[in-house]
Amino acid sequence: MNFPPVEVEDVKSIFSIAKSTIDVITRLYRQYKEPDNDDPGENEDRKDSIKQAISMLSKETQAKKRSHLEKFVENTLLNPECELKPSTIFSFLNNIEQMTWQQICLLEGFRRKDTNAIEITRYRDSDINAISMEIEAQKLTTLKYLHESGSFVDMHISELGREISKLLDLQSIENSEIGKAFGGGRIRVKTTEIY
Repeated sequence: MNFPPVEVEDVKSIFSIAKSTIDVITRLYRQYKEPDNDDPGENEDRKDSIKQAISMLSKETQAKKRSHLEKFVENTLLNPECELKPSTIFSFLNNIEQMTWQQICLLEGFRRKDTNAIEITRYRDSDINAISMEIEAQKLTTLKYLHESGSFVDMHISELGREISKLLDLQSIENSEIGKAFGGGRIRVKTTEIY
């Protein structure tokens, strides 16, 4: 089997991603070894959350999703000012683990729709990609990150969805990625760009 040649720049970017993940895992491991709370029950919940985060970071194969998972860890477990309970963080981690990159982009797309940054257009019901996208969005409503309002295009992000979007730093996702998640021509960025 012949593989295409690997460019030095490709390898550098892979090592850069790996180094970032290793740094986060190392910081998490230090937190695991040195609990900062006097409550033994909360320390155990925190340790469970840290173990879950380390496991997810080491297994996640999608670089785009992993970078947002790293942001989540930075904003929660590694942030001494985070007010979320360890059990809440653990619950979020379990939800994130199940989410696909498309669901993450859909969530951010609905956040942007609610802030009038993009417009979601209608689609043909018979389109299998549109049906698949609707199923992905339905999973987000089950997790209470989106609210159903009749049709797909009328869905809205919930407060919980806004919170996880902020913790994952989803506002840094490019509009083109959001456009891919919704499918060609289904979103319109308010600046006249169409994806």
